[in-house]
Amino acid sequence: MKKILFITFNDCYGGGEVYLESLINATSGLDSYLYSPDIPKFISNVKLGSSKIYIGTSRSKRFLSLDNVKCYNKAIKDINNIIKEKKIDIVFLNGKEALYMSPFIKSKTIIAVAHTLLDAPMLPLKILLHFVSLFFLEKLIFVSNAMKIQLSKLTLGVYSKKFIVIHNGVDLERFVYNAPKNNENLKIVNISRLEENKGQDLLIRAFAILRLKYNNIRLEIGGCGAEKDNLLNLAKEEGVDSDVSFLGFIKSESLLSTADIFVMCSRWEEPFGLVIIEAMSSGVPVIASSVGGIPEIINHNESGFLFKSENIEEIVCCIEKLILNFSLRTDISVNARRRVEKEFDLDKSIRLTLELFND
Repeated sequence: MKKILFITFNDCYGGGEVYLESLINATSGLDSYLYSPDIPKFISNVKLGSSKIYIGTSRSKRFLSLDNVKCYNKAIKDINNIIKEKKIDIVFLNGKEALYMSPFIKSKTIIAVAHTLLDAPMLPLKILLHFVSLFFLEKLIFVSNAMKIQLSKLTLGVYSKKFIVIHNGVDLERFVYNAPKNNENLKIVNISRLEENKGQDLLIRAFAILRLKYNNIRLEIGGCGAEKDNLLNLAKEEGVDSDVSFLGFIKSESLLSTADIFVMCSRWEEPFGLVIIEAMSSGVPVIASSVGGIPEIINHNESGFLFKSENIEEIVCCIEKLILNFSLRTDISVNARRRVEKEFDLDKSIRLTLELFND
């Protein structure tokens, strides 16, 4: 039985951690171990005994800092001790924060997964770190073709043979299909971190325009983040504070089960968009900005709607189409669920990943 050490170095609970917990929980035929910062929700969801979970220190938010160097040094020592003690066969690095440790990890087989595109701050340094780190990898998994194309260009195609795309998947039994209902009142929802690059401000401005024409709509936003106060103030300035609810952290399946329309207004190049396929699986028509890996998920006008990033007029137009046309909402809903079942089933994503462990 192969022994695998899963490593994550991100200290918050997001799409990358949801991905990793699903993967770990599917490795029943393998002897699995985990090295992770103390993320209570993530740790509690991972189905491993406490003796197989190693809690590491959290990294600094400042990419270049003495604290981060100390944190990485300690983590590398701890990880190499685990590899030696447990006779680990494969090391699996989750995210770029863990990927950067690959040159220092004493394992013959290292596989990594990238969840985010490289962004502008310190881009030359990040390219250099990726270029060096990739030399030590067996394979690097991307969750979208957009990510693979970006890093292939930035690394001049040197490591392209190591790159593989495995789209994220959704648990079809957890995100059960609910056919649209011809409700008199409609609930528009968004679920994501409350950050400027997630574009909730664009959604609030679009909603305010629509609210002038339609008094049967409501906006509910799930998620936490630094932009909450600014978004609350914006809703008040736009005169829709009584029609917009900020729910904080909420299980996405809970909110999606009562939603009529899902809108994602990301400004940044989303690497994939896990919550989008969760909404599609749940039968909620999706409207999303055409950035990053999102166009790989949605077939425009068939399984959802795409709009140009930051274009509020297009957001309004897409939402209004769904408000006025229940038949269209139903068609989009059915097509979206079929697409998820065919292309984004979690079982398929896990199977393709596990095949790499057995090569």
